[in-house]
Amino acid sequence: MLTCPCHAVMLIFLLAGTAVGSWLAAVQAYLYLGFTVVFVVGIWLMFRKSATTCEIPRPSPSRRASDDHA
Repeated sequence: MLTCPCHAVMLIFLLAGTAVGSWLAAVQAYLYLGFTVVFVVGIWLMFRKSATTCEIPRPSPSRRASDDHA
């Protein structure tokens, strides 16, 4: 969630008065674009349907509940 574009504003304010802060303010539009792209890709990766699914192991057909009697 750190790549959410709303955090770019906080980053600029946090680094205000420094050379990095002034550079970030100068390229603010590119910064928003980059953060938005990374955020959207991250959300897509989180919600996409995975090609490999987990399989639930099932008991083998040869072993039945009636076999458990001692």
